[in-house]
Amino acid sequence: MRWHHYFITVITILLLSSAKVYPKEKCQPDFTIPPPPKTLTKVSADIKKNPVYVFFDGSLSMKGFVVKQPPQESIYINLLDQLISAADDLGSVTLYHKFGRRIEQLNEKETQRMTQQNGYDCPDSAEKCELDNKETRLDKVFKAITVDQNATYIITSDLFLSSEELTGVKFSKMEQPLKEILRQGKTIGVLGVMNSFNGIIYDIPTNEGGTITYAGAKKRPFFVLIIGDQKNVNFVKKRLEQDSLMEKEEFYKFSLITSNVITKNLNITKEIGEKNLTNVNSGDEGYKFTLTDEGLPIFKFKISQSRDSVQFKFVRDDIIVPNSNDVAEWKFEESLWTSKETSCKKVLWKKAKITNFSHAEPQGESLNVNIFGKNNFEGSKLRWGWRYFAVSNLYTAKNGTASADKFKEWNIDKADIEAFTKKEPKVFKTLNLSKMIKKLNFVADEEFVPTLLASIVVDFELEK
Repeated sequence: MRWHHYFITVITILLLSSAKVYPKEKCQPDFTIPPPPKTLTKVSADIKKNPVYVFFDGSLSMKGFVVKQPPQESIYINLLDQLISAADDLGSVTLYHKFGRRIEQLNEKETQRMTQQNGYDCPDSAEKCELDNKETRLDKVFKAITVDQNATYIITSDLFLSSEELTGVKFSKMEQPLKEILRQGKTIGVLGVMNSFNGIIYDIPTNEGGTITYAGAKKRPFFVLIIGDQKNVNFVKKRLEQDSLMEKEEFYKFSLITSNVITKNLNITKEIGEKNLTNVNSGDEGYKFTLTDEGLPIFKFKISQSRDSVQFKFVRDDIIVPNSNDVAEWKFEESLWTSKETSCKKVLWKKAKITNFSHAEPQGESLNVNIFGKNNFEGSKLRWGWRYFAVSNLYTAKNGTASADKFKEWNIDKADIEAFTKKEPKVFKTLNLSKMIKKLNFVADEEFVPTLLASIVVDFELEK
């Protein structure tokens, strides 16, 4: 018997910890709301709390970005200087590295050399260096970024990847670390910048299976990957925009890739208020608004059947990560109670079978949330003269994709690159860039978990 009571106690504790139970009060039925997502409950006011790791692509193909080519300006040289400054300002400590075939940590002098030609050259007798700077082992960098999940990681590269690196075992070496960081709720920012180039592009695949080089390019894009908490990614992006990319909007593109595009839970931040309810007047008879200590909004009012639904409006930029893959679909988890009697003395709540009655859709800069918007009041078989108590929990159901079209004009596929090179282009495109962006989106989509944006309660009498 003791074990029976112990088991019941444990189960009760687990249930209470997973959802907020609202016990029956006068005029309200018993109801529960789900807990907010853990990734949105971690609030840190100290932006300099954690370290920053910076990885510079040290392969020979990057050298052309630092060789000056007057009168063209090299954004890359200035951007690296500003990136170093931003990283130092962001982190409690900043560690710099160079990568090629392997990763090596850099001291202050070696870090500054990455903005100079000699940062990519090898001594005549350095055979290991010659082997090292002919490869770009991004897989090793991605593996390294899982070491400290609280850190911010910044990677510079030309992202010139072979098709073999984006398939099979080779891609899985990059994919697994990416899944791990996206599972933690981290964000990947992809900043691409078109820059002057004065050097050699290596490892251009031919249709026969070999590779060639090309030295005729005057411009080509480089990329900065920023990986970490969304606020830190945006901190680095804004610093680079202000210090290196001001009035250069035509030269750069940016996209955010994340498994969770929601910036906040509106109950945690207590941001749902009377301003969001758009088709009920707060001065109407019987209107009352309550915000619980947990941030749950409870709206009580009377509404005419002719208004079809209870309508809320939210600003999309307040809840969705800017420049992200956005939300493709929303879903509701809902409960409804009905009572023929409307007064508190006589109300008798009965749980209704209908559970999926609301609708959410973006419209311009707004997200419109309509309780009973799927079929309106009449289509949901609500009767005028009755009282209704609805609990609506709004989740993301499917993320959108950070379109590869954003970088499409800078992409060249393997099948086309040999013919493209023979045309002796002055602006050289990036091999398999669209494929790489699509792969990142695919990984983010695999790690997607529905995220609770808000829980809302409406308690209303339906009038004719």
